[in-house]
Amino acid sequence: MENLSFVKIIEQGFKIGLKNFLTILTAFILWLLTCWIPYLNIGTTIGLFIGVVVEMSKGNIVSPLKIFDKIYRKRMGEVLLTGVLINLSVLTGLIAGIIPAIVFSIAWGFAAILVIDKEMDFSKAIAESNRLTYGKKWNIFGAYFFFILLIFMVSLIFLLIFRALNLPLGITIFLGIIILMIYIVVFMGMEAHIYSEISKNI
Repeated sequence: MENLSFVKIIEQGFKIGLKNFLTILTAFILWLLTCWIPYLNIGTTIGLFIGVVVEMSKGNIVSPLKIFDKIYRKRMGEVLLTGVLINLSVLTGLIAGIIPAIVFSIAWGFAAILVIDKEMDFSKAIAESNRLTYGKKWNIFGAYFFFILLIFMVSLIFLLIFRALNLPLGITIFLGIIILMIYIVVFMGMEAHIYSEISKNI
């Protein structure tokens, strides 16, 4: 459990995410350039936000072209069905309160990754994600919660700095996009680290 302490998750998120920052940024640009192409765009979206996490969880340096791998189009039906079922369950959980919704989202949060990495069907992936996160949900929630707090504080600091410097709008937007990308890759790095640890039990 030491490798899944919230401090370790955040620390590894920065390490893994920033190591792959340029390649993920390139993959994101390729995704933007091709996101208007029907059918292909679903596969590249899965590749960018799920496939990249799988690659990082294995310690690989991500290839930007990996988002075009045919496996993401082949498995898109299972991934989309998994996402719909999880989102419906989380929304249902919200009716009972915020805690059940959080528990559901963490318990099943790695199902889509299992669909891609282990080629499981949606029902097995959801059940396996629940099993793998059993007893680890509070650690995972703690990491996500503190990372969100960190994002809020850092964003506030940068906002104050940008205002104090009175930067031109274009530069402010550009720097804002870079900061947002750093947040995204660090979060993906956190997911990659969590998955690399819990998937040892498969």
